[in-house]
Amino acid sequence: MHTLQTYLAKQQTPVLETLASPVSAMCMTVVIPCYDEPEVLLTLRSLSQCHCPNGHVEVLLVVNHKQDSPDVAVAQNQKTIAEVKAWAHELQLEWLTIHVIAIGLMVGKHAGVGLARKIGLDLATARFESIKKHGLLLNLDADCTVSLDYFTQVQSAFASKK
Repeated sequence: MHTLQTYLAKQQTPVLETLASPVSAMCMTVVIPCYDEPEVLLTLRSLSQCHCPNGHVEVLLVVNHKQDSPDVAVAQNQKTIAEVKAWAHELQLEWLTIHVIAIGLMVGKHAGVGLARKIGLDLATARFESIKKHGLLLNLDADCTVSLDYFTQVQSAFASKK
């Protein structure tokens, strides 16, 4: 078994089966960990307003909380999940897909943004592997916005490294 396949087999990515298959034109995945972020739609809108890159982009919004998270943060996460799913359903861009990954409760000493990001990156890697394609994995914080040329500049930067 290939090293990547061995690694992915050891990871727990049950969400993989619940998502629609990635499109073959997928070229980038943006992973955004999300915990108690009432303004995450600003980030997602920012991404949706970018210039269309050469290929399809997936966004994995990984919504999570720890065992000791306040009830208000957990409630905000539930509200975020509903709002983002509704917004993403209405999004009419052929080049962009938004997936909400509702991890929910994460336990253990490693629970938090780092683990949420790792889960998202593992899932993104598995999705690229499922279509036998190499792609770009991007990380973004849930409380930031990007410039209109974000995707095209990333593609350009990586194309010049070849």
